[in-house]
Amino acid sequence: MASDTDGRLRVFARHREKGILQEFVIEKEEAQRVIENTMEQRRQLESISTAPLQKVLMQLYQTSADSPKIGKRNPEKGIIEQVDMTPRPLVYVSDQAGARIKDEILNSDANAYKKGFIVDAAVETVGGRPRLYRITDVYDVIDLEDD
Repeated sequence: MASDTDGRLRVFARHREKGILQEFVIEKEEAQRVIENTMEQRRQLESISTAPLQKVLMQLYQTSADSPKIGKRNPEKGIIEQVDMTPRPLVYVSDQAGARIKDEILNSDANAYKKGFIVDAAVETVGGRPRLYRITDVYDVIDLEDD
């Protein structure tokens, strides 16, 4: 429709033969603007999802007592709310990152699920959708208080 010289979309909603209650019309120019805006929003989202996240808050969702595997998927899952609320598997890029998180899981008296980890992370995507977090650095661990 946007590329048609006389493109027009008309949608009517009727209710029991009593005439038109709603009419929705999109002309060619409006359709072209919708496509342009959609493509721009997609480019923005893709650039955000591929850019490394720096010093963001991550909360653990699932933990394991297994030794950290560097460069490979680990049993731990984390949530970075800046991306979304879905728990994602963690990949530790460095020994230090994996060791710091594992130390909080295994050796801290506090509940690891009540802690926030200030991390640098790369969001790995498949088909434009986040699938896992590559944790490159851990800066700090903070206690998250219940409100």
